[in-house]
Amino acid sequence: MMCYLTPGSTSGYLVGRQETIENGTEQSRFAAAVAAPKIIGISILVVLSSLAASGTPQLTEFPGTETQLKSPDGRYVVENVDSDKEPHHTLLLKNTKTGAVRTLCNYQRHVTLLWSPDAKELAVNDYCGSDFSKALLFSADQDNSPKDIGAELLQSLKESPDRKSLAENHHVYFAVLGWEGTDIVRLKAWGHGDVDPKGFSRLYLYKLGGSFRRTH
Repeated sequence: MMCYLTPGSTSGYLVGRQETIENGTEQSRFAAAVAAPKIIGISILVVLSSLAASGTPQLTEFPGTETQLKSPDGRYVVENVDSDKEPHHTLLLKNTKTGAVRTLCNYQRHVTLLWSPDAKELAVNDYCGSDFSKALLFSADQDNSPKDIGAELLQSLKESPDRKSLAENHHVYFAVLGWEGTDIVRLKAWGHGDVDPKGFSRLYLYKLGGSFRRTH
């Protein structure tokens, strides 16, 4: 993590340095030397406090050290259940207020999860096989089939040059990287194969409802 002085702190430090130059006294030199690390320390604390207070949802991997993932508002808990028998891994969604539990999906290898900031949507990146992954979007409040964002992207491209890389390479992966507000996700598509032997990587913004915009 890189920490920076705030604009106000920087100017305070410069003022202290200027006083040292102008006064030429040992006292001013000492004050300037002492002030700088204090200001840096305060700035670091401010940055860390802001990050902790932001409550920004982070990607969580299952199976892993944790077996549960709370929604940002605490209304829901996703529970990961592992088993030696089929299906080996299951994601359950529990309503903490009503106690209702429903099965989100089963998976074979591993997944990463990311709640939307308003806790209405849950992104699940399912790394189904060694040659493909899916980016799925589940509604927390509605018990319906998830949206397959990668499949929707492929459909939306139609005659776009991007479609060939996504449709014809034999290793293609999709994953949600983060949220922009409550209704836009950052989506990555990457892979390799006969079309792109050296590999390819694309970044998109997906607005809930089906519109995509490539950003890289």
